[in-house]
Amino acid sequence: MKQRFVFIGDFSGLSLFLSRGVVACHGDAVLYSNGDGWKGIPRSNQLFKAAGNPLLRAWNQVLGARSLRASVRSSDTLVLSTEFLFNRWIDAPLLRQLMSKAGRTVLLHAGCSDGFHRLNASELLCRNCKQYDLNSQMCVFDLSRWPGLAAALSSIDLVVPFTSVYIESAQMFGVPASHVTEPLPFPIDIDYVHGLVQERAMSRGTIHGQNRPGFKGTAHLRAMMGVHPPLQPMIELLPRMPFVDFIGRLGSADIVLDQLFANGYGMTGALALVTGTSVAFGYTASQPLNGFDGPGCIPIPITGDTLADAQALAQALSAHLQHLPDRHGVVQAARLRHDHRLVAAAFLKLLA
Repeated sequence: MKQRFVFIGDFSGLSLFLSRGVVACHGDAVLYSNGDGWKGIPRSNQLFKAAGNPLLRAWNQVLGARSLRASVRSSDTLVLSTEFLFNRWIDAPLLRQLMSKAGRTVLLHAGCSDGFHRLNASELLCRNCKQYDLNSQMCVFDLSRWPGLAAALSSIDLVVPFTSVYIESAQMFGVPASHVTEPLPFPIDIDYVHGLVQERAMSRGTIHGQNRPGFKGTAHLRAMMGVHPPLQPMIELLPRMPFVDFIGRLGSADIVLDQLFANGYGMTGALALVTGTSVAFGYTASQPLNGFDGPGCIPIPITGDTLADAQALAQALSAHLQHLPDRHGVVQAARLRHDHRLVAAAFLKLLA
């Protein structure tokens, strides 16, 4: 029986685009997802029914996992978008049930985790997340809050980090070092994204897409704009909007200002680059800045000092706007790094 890849959950479109790449390269993959919140990312097969009531939502998650488990075959490879797929009290048992039915389980690591939090607890990224996103010093991804999850994760067959930022924390899931692969870049279905851009072409300029203020550094950016007035006319802070409109804005901008604290751009930055739009992003001394260079990439040193960071950002944006790179060249370079079929081929090779 041919191996099938069953993708579960999504994380900023990572599963959506990677599963499409696997279909293009391998021919047999299916995605079960509830999308990714406000972005309205296409979700394929629904993982569980949404509900406003927490108890009903948890019950729907149990029913969804049960239905999915019934369709999983012993020859399947489960591909988890994150380890935090369900309500924290039932996440571990539901994952164990799904994993026990499949042939093997692969965890995609491209976001917050217990290990990532511990590694970055004293850094700007986690400090600001606790202050502005969580309003608490207790990280929601601390495994002490997820009963039995550490034990469930110890039986993961492979952990695949996406970008160099997640290499170190990928080694902290309690699996042997041989079960952690080399990092891969973010996958993007470039033709699909280009189609959305043509539908929603909009005004140009420098834009910043808000999501989680602490993680992306939006709160720090607002403070920077407050102490350094020249930044204010240069940057537009986008409100939340449908995914198609969001992509349209990314593809129409001159520069997309992505993450300030995460040492490199995220999926938003990758989406912008494949449309030919330059991406500015922050970096600190906490982690290596590998795999985030090339045409259209604008790294900004971030120290945490509001005025110094504002001046550095304004200078970098002004210089880049005066000499914008050829958009076709940016797209070509981004294709070599982010095309979902190329990334999926590398992913399948790691799993072979």
